[in-house]
Amino acid sequence: MSKVDLNKLDDFFVTSDSVDSLNDLIESYSEYEKQLERIPKKITISDDVSKLKFFREVHSNRKSEALYRKRDDANSALAIYWLSRVKELAAFYASYNNVVKFEGINKDSLKEVAQLSSDVRNLNILEDYFAERGIILVTEPSLPGLKLDGAVFILSSGQAVVSLSLRYKRLDNFWFTLMHELAHLCLHVDKLVSPIIEDLDSEAKSIIELEADKLALNSFVPRNIWRNCPPKYNFSEESVIDFANQMGIHPTIVAGRLRKELNRYDLLSKMVNGINVQEYFA
Repeated sequence: MSKVDLNKLDDFFVTSDSVDSLNDLIESYSEYEKQLERIPKKITISDDVSKLKFFREVHSNRKSEALYRKRDDANSALAIYWLSRVKELAAFYASYNNVVKFEGINKDSLKEVAQLSSDVRNLNILEDYFAERGIILVTEPSLPGLKLDGAVFILSSGQAVVSLSLRYKRLDNFWFTLMHELAHLCLHVDKLVSPIIEDLDSEAKSIIELEADKLALNSFVPRNIWRNCPPKYNFSEESVIDFANQMGIHPTIVAGRLRKELNRYDLLSKMVNGINVQEYFA
């Protein structure tokens, strides 16, 4: 795998946020080489632009390390490379579409977003819906070997970015991941100069992650209502659909939450696998 061209670093860092010392760049380059070796050979980083952007992400991560919810065996190099692609897409989208700066999102707004889930056709309006609020929605497929669901951060130009990998095609997974990242924007926006990147199959251990999980779930169904809702005692599709309609959300979200909490992935399989969300973001 070829290396970044050091002769191009001067031109590259003219556009950086700050002028970095030569020693700092050399240390970043050493880290870049280590991370590059961790990229599987079937993923080729061959063109100069991709290599330089990967280098810049490694350099940025050294200075302000991303918060990474992951498994112990996660390949952080793949996550950094994926994030560099997301940032490129987000910056281009912000510039091309003249997206307004992000001014914040509150819990009532999260409930409004959650209720968009009730109609699957609303997947088609999400990009514009968020852009009007200063949030750039990026769907960037995961990479082979990378177990990652999403990321959230604030661009230097002031827009928020929520990126989803769509590694699972289920609608309930899409909506929980989206709401989890939005919950970070609501609760932890002051921390998002550095990205949060996440494998939501891994256990939430930090307070930040536990808070985001809780708010995401409560935005769909408040905890006091969920505690004794009918579907927890009657696993029928009819019970799930009736309750979801009362809450103004899609039934697959109720079904997915039941399956996860009860560790009963045999339940309601036809319902949760009935919609392929990846088809809406081709």
